[in-house]
Amino acid sequence: MIILASSGMLLPQLGTLSLTKHQWVNMAVSTTVLDSGTTSSTASVNTASITPVANTMTIVAVYSQKGSGGGNIPTVSGDGITWTQISNEQTASPGGYNMVTLFGGVSASPSSGALTIAHGGQSQQTISWAVIQLIKLMPQGLMGQTLSFKQQ
Repeated sequence: MIILASSGMLLPQLGTLSLTKHQWVNMAVSTTVLDSGTTSSTASVNTASITPVANTMTIVAVYSQKGSGGGNIPTVSGDGITWTQISNEQTASPGGYNMVTLFGGVSASPSSGALTIAHGGQSQQTISWAVIQLIKLMPQGLMGQTLSFKQQ
């Protein structure tokens, strides 16, 4: 189980990402945080430039808060990776509408650069993100495995 949280105010108590292993029972999966940040009053944001490792799973966790009503589910693009939505959890709270979305992607030859997180032109009060690589979790290892997310 990988805890997706942070020090300070970025993605506080975001949740856990569980990996159910079917092919390797005892292989340790380590994580490397490539970038994290937070911004306000915008519809899209670019991360810092990152350099993903080839053939290694990269996870992007996005927290979005909108003042009222439903929010557009974000998309992630960049670095020559096809980003797939893993999970999307949405809740209403007195402070607004909160959403946590996870994306995953792997590329044999990723490029270096910034990722773009976009909300389809809809401004968000807050957008926070973390870009994490799961070292030793290779794409061939995903066959027969399940990635799941549980919000805390």
